[in-house]
Amino acid sequence: MEDRIQINGEWYVKESTTYEVHQKELDLTYFEGCVYETDKYCFEVTRLYKDYSKNEFYSSSIDIKFTDKRTQPWKMDRWDRVSWLIGVHHNDKDALNDVFELMDADGVRELKDFIRELINKGWITY
Repeated sequence: MEDRIQINGEWYVKESTTYEVHQKELDLTYFEGCVYETDKYCFEVTRLYKDYSKNEFYSSSIDIKFTDKRTQPWKMDRWDRVSWLIGVHHNDKDALNDVFELMDADGVRELKDFIRELINKGWITY
């Protein structure tokens, strides 16, 4: 055993043989995000890169984390259906009924403004 040595009756193992270092290739997901926050609500949107090295995103694949700060504990929800967000933006009756169950009129107006900004920036396409 050439990788061990005995000193004063105690055996020691050569350090390089106690472990092997393997660099694992990580499967990372990169994203870009932005937040709009008021005293009552917070809208945090993220979009995933399709190819980070080419700065390419999945088309209209976004996720909005909604936080209602009007009550304790805060209520949170996630929205990832782009068609629903577009419905809110275009005053679709069903989409507006859904959103008015979650927030007041000011919040709905702010959400619509936020959606319009995401459309203008190309984060939501239709």
